[in-house]
Formats: sequence, structure tokens, C-alpha cells
Amino acid sequence: MKTKEYSGYLATGAYVAGLVLGVLVKFDIALDMSGKFQASFNSIYSQNKLVLFWDILVNNIFVAVFNIFGALSFGAVSVINTLYNGVILGYTISSLHKYYPLGDILKHTLPHSIEIVATVLSCKLGIELGALLYQRYFAKVNKEIDGRYYARALGVVMLIIVLSSGLEVAFMR
Repeated sequence: MKTKEYSGYLATGAYVAGLVLGVLVKFDIALDMSGKFQASFNSIYSQNKLVLFWDILVNNIFVAVFNIFGALSFGAVSVINTLYNGVILGYTISSLHKYYPLGDILKHTLPHSIEIVATVLSCKLGIELGALLYQRYFAKVNKEIDGRYYARALGVVMLIIVLSSGLEVAFMR
């Protein structure tokens, strides 16, 4: 199997494994979740929409860039970061489900589902570029890097991030 074929499976598997781990985590870090989360939601909802969009956008770009630069660890950091992002979402959903109906939770987290695509795709790129670095410097295989493919893929990741950030803000109550 070639790197471009398995990297997508590995990136998706890392996120799904993180979701499952996050749901399975049994410790409860929140003592009075309903009050704290309601205050947190109210704080977020009261922010200026443009400021909120910018905060979400910068965070999502940071995650994607971090995943792509994970290539310097031959993709290991990309996989760990993507796994971590899955754990956070899984844990958030399972923790909130103790206090809120699943429908309400999904209504608030569904706009995030689009940014998951960008996270997984950026992880895939980090794995692919990491494999190319490994092949070039350790296996002494001098493969040509298709710069146009990676530039287009990076453009798609950034477009998804901008769209998902806008949707997250637009669909807040």
C-alpha cells in the first residue's frame, strides 16, 4: 500500500480512536457541569461574532498547521494531535450527555463536524510528508515531491477551516 493510500486511513483511524477513547474516559472533572457549562455558553454567545469567528479560525488554523508540521516527526505528532482532538470531542460529548439531552449536545457540536474533515486531512498531509522525509533521508529513496498536490490540499484545508469557522458562528443560537 502506498503512503497516500494508507495515510488517510491512519488519520481517520486516529480521530475515531480518539473519539472512542474520549467517550470511554470515566473520570469526571466537572463537579457542577450544568452551571459551569451554561455560564461558559453564555460567555461565548455574548461575544462579538467577528471576534468569535477570528478566535475559532485561528485555533483551527493552528491545529491544521501543527498537523502538517508534524511531518518533521515523520507524522507521529500529526497522529497524536489528531487522536487528542478526537479525545476532546468524545469526552466533551460524553460528559455533557450526563447533564443535557444528546440532541442539544449535537446541535451545539454539529458545526464542528466540518472542521474534523480539515483536521483529518491535515493529519493525512503530515503523515504523507513525514513518510516522504523518511524515505528521502533514511531510506535514500529520492522521490519527487508533487508541490502542486500539497499546495492544493493545503488550500482545501484552509477553505474548509474558513467555512467551518463561519458556520460555527452562524449556527450559534
